[in-house]
Amino acid sequence: MKKIVQLKLVLLIVLAVGFGNSCHEENHHHADHQAHESSEKLSDLSLNNGVKWKTDSHTKLMMKSIHEILNQDIRLESAEYRILGEKVSEKIDKLISGCTMTGDSHAQLHVFLSKFIPAVKSLIRVEDSKQGAIMHTELKGLLKTYNEYFK
Repeated sequence: MKKIVQLKLVLLIVLAVGFGNSCHEENHHHADHQAHESSEKLSDLSLNNGVKWKTDSHTKLMMKSIHEILNQDIRLESAEYRILGEKVSEKIDKLISGCTMTGDSHAQLHVFLSKFIPAVKSLIRVEDSKQGAIMHTELKGLLKTYNEYFK
């Protein structure tokens, strides 16, 4: 029963984030704005008494997979950035559906994902390679932040 409640909470967050982003019409400046906004909101993350939060094995595996997808130092065309975003989005869906984390570490993961998911959605919607490069860089920065708070 608790797992169902957690899954519903995760889905609610994902839907709320997705709805909020779909209402934003300024696509040309959206990537810059999203990058700035994501960095600001991550101030809600905190360590576990100075120590990184522990994650379950499923979360570790999915985040490792996301790192592998995004940690490429290449220049892509806009369509290729969108495909990259779709691949990451699929991994996030798997991460959410298989997560067994609970408690404060789970809550902190939600703080991270509430910033990471909108950035992925922005990558999926890029209109040119410049926007793609900006969002790709932002996502790689968010992954560095993830590594600072989770193990």
